[in-house]
Amino acid sequence: MIVKPDTSISEMLKSYPECIEFLWPFRYAVSEGILVEELAQRYELPLEALILGLERTVKRAVQYPFNYSAMRRKLVKLNAVNVAGYANFTWQNQLIDELKSFAKREKIKLNLNIFPKFKKKEFQNYMAVCKSVDDLPDILIGKGFSTFNTQQFVDSYVRTGDYKRKLNIQYNKEFKHAGLIDSGNNYHVFGAEEFVMLFDKMQAPGLQVPVSWDDLLKPEYKGRISQMGKSIRDHFAFVMMLYTYCKHGEDGIRQYAGNVKSKQHFTSMVKNMGREITEAAPINVMHNFAKNFIRSDIRNDVMLVNPIDGNPVISLFLLVKSKAHEDALKIAKHFYSPEIGQILEKTGSIHAAKNLGIGK
Repeated sequence: MIVKPDTSISEMLKSYPECIEFLWPFRYAVSEGILVEELAQRYELPLEALILGLERTVKRAVQYPFNYSAMRRKLVKLNAVNVAGYANFTWQNQLIDELKSFAKREKIKLNLNIFPKFKKKEFQNYMAVCKSVDDLPDILIGKGFSTFNTQQFVDSYVRTGDYKRKLNIQYNKEFKHAGLIDSGNNYHVFGAEEFVMLFDKMQAPGLQVPVSWDDLLKPEYKGRISQMGKSIRDHFAFVMMLYTYCKHGEDGIRQYAGNVKSKQHFTSMVKNMGREITEAAPINVMHNFAKNFIRSDIRNDVMLVNPIDGNPVISLFLLVKSKAHEDALKIAKHFYSPEIGQILEKTGSIHAAKNLGIGK
């Protein structure tokens, strides 16, 4: 479906109900006959941005269809601790093995569904149309800004108290200092992943190494930055967008975006480092785990920048149903165990437990 200014939103929702996730903040205005252009005018939204967002949601619905009943049966099984969500590919398999091993030791029946990248959008579509907390697992695992942070999810399941459970965790002091602890006991952060700057000394000789993230907005870094992301227009590293917006607003985002030379998959970025090619850039912004893939022959020529303002992070978190069984609490608390901590830290993440990570 091609979304146009005169597209009827109510008709679009009949065909693609998953779009309600994107339209949730405006749901009360979605009356019979209202058009996309009229919605944009009413809320003073950029029409192009609204259309692009709707087209992206429609595309996801078309390309990743699902059966609601089948997905519900997959996610929710009787007399089991139901766990579902996402994990980074670098530690996904190790996490699955460890949780299954722990459940077996504790004689807990575990129904675990960690959705790999090629399957996660089916789960996202399910979440977009889910109407009952009974159709959701006891524990949800998330990372960064995802399905479990949308306004729709927060309004439907967080503010209602459906996912509110105290775990009594002894957190790493650095996590407390960074404000990563949710005092409302909804989002339980068990780890974090840094966004880092890598400076390729072989590119642009004489260019000064940035000393802070604010430096990346300066004119001298225009065309000097390669950022982890997709080359197409709808993916621009939400980490940098949120961090930059928090400090500098929309003008800051425009300044930073204007300095970015290219967006690339991290494998392309590390392949290009140390090579005299047009695709390479002196400043490379990426997830911390990606630096582990830098070729050994150029590691002395690639510098990990230690900014004076620290690094932005992506939170790794879980939510636990308020009515979850005690066995679910055992599973949830195991995310703060040394076993899980070692899995995270071996792949470049930071564990939130008091005795591990940057606070040890």
